[in-house]
Amino acid sequence: MAARHCQVARGLYRRLQLPILARRLPPSDTLRAAGAHSPWNLGQTRAYAPVHAPGKALRLKTDTLTIDDFTRETFHGIVSRNPETFHRLSADEYYDCFERFTEARRQAAKPWAVSFNDGEEIPVQVLHDLGCFMRHHTRVPGADIWSMVLWASASELGYVLSTLSLVQNLVMSDMYMAIVQMRNVEARFQRLVAGGKDPDALTIEGQRLFKQGRLEPAVAMFQRALKAWSSDFELRWRCLLWQGKAYLKLGRTEEAMKMFEPLVEYGYVEAEVELAKLLRTTDPERARQLMYAAACKGGSTDMFTFLSEMALEEALATQTTNKRGSKESRRWAVEWSRLANLRADH
Repeated sequence: MAARHCQVARGLYRRLQLPILARRLPPSDTLRAAGAHSPWNLGQTRAYAPVHAPGKALRLKTDTLTIDDFTRETFHGIVSRNPETFHRLSADEYYDCFERFTEARRQAAKPWAVSFNDGEEIPVQVLHDLGCFMRHHTRVPGADIWSMVLWASASELGYVLSTLSLVQNLVMSDMYMAIVQMRNVEARFQRLVAGGKDPDALTIEGQRLFKQGRLEPAVAMFQRALKAWSSDFELRWRCLLWQGKAYLKLGRTEEAMKMFEPLVEYGYVEAEVELAKLLRTTDPERARQLMYAAACKGGSTDMFTFLSEMALEEALATQTTNKRGSKESRRWAVEWSRLANLRADH
């Protein structure tokens, strides 16, 4: 029965997922076409995918990139599954643009900042979409690098969404300031942060500071992002989530809960996970509800494990006073454990 409920919940969750935040480099925590699990469709439409210790920067090799693994059928499949995300062109037109881009890149003096001859330009929005395409196809060797090349080229042409998408992927993959070819993109991003008017850029900078362990500056940056709130603030919910995480690490539990509560109302799975952990001892019933909701959405296999642990704790606590209830709790402990193992295997 629990498994059937999870199936229904997963279906609902997929309908709530955002078509953005192409998720991270390697795939991790999505921008627009992405993935990375990217988060949830709460009215967000803007499309954007770690913090690296100082050291010798990497230089990515692109001479082996090929389009052989990307067929027209591939593009048709991605467009048909994501019609609201990839709506500017038909699948064939997207593929034709990708072919043109690869040819321009082959002849380009700067393969990370591809330019076009007069009359042959590809709109930056389409370049951005193509980068998002690659985030949907990360199992193909080179797809991650293709997305970076496409977004870097659109960023070079002044498209802010590509700058944000690429930097967010770098931050969340611990590769920020780690790749030589990304220096210009990162410089553009820092100019956006310095301007203080783009809440999405401020949010990503807050995440970067958080991952460096600079929690107080991260909180201040998230607060700046919220003050710069605008109608196209795509990462507003992620801003609240990460501000809550920062409060947690600082021991400011009540403030963290205030960040998580509105996100839980929208079904934001990462907030459900965090709040469930907080409420496990003080409000176990609500904690169970949140754990179950998060587990069914695939938010964390740990949630089924926690449910099993809580059921076992309840069984032990009532084994002398309520033998029937204790037996039922043990049965649930076994069921939750089975689901945890099943999810882990997949």
